[in-house]
Amino acid sequence: MSTAEITQEIVQELLHYDKVMGELTWKPRARKWFDSDQDWRRWNNRYAGVRAFTYINGNRRWGCIVGQNCLAHRVAWLHSNGHWPGKIRFINGESIDIRLGNMIDTKPPITPLRKRLAA
Repeated sequence: MSTAEITQEIVQELLHYDKVMGELTWKPRARKWFDSDQDWRRWNNRYAGVRAFTYINGNRRWGCIVGQNCLAHRVAWLHSNGHWPGKIRFINGESIDIRLGNMIDTKPPITPLRKRLAA
């Protein structure tokens, strides 16, 4: 599954995003995401309720969702806004701070209306 196939619906099913605190945590997962009951129980016992996207590299938070490595701020944006962001600018300059109020999409996605206006 590519990031283009990761939707807001999937992200909201798998993650809780606290927009004020800027934290992503794993929700308990449904059985459909696992090959066995044992894997399902093991995952939920270990990760449900635990902070997600905690790997930090280059002052950015990273994590993996449905087999794809993603930046935490991009997943948080998708969770809240329903689409992948273009280019995110951080108001306070701290890219590790993924509070929704700290992020601005400086390059919004091309919509049919924007295509017509650009023509």
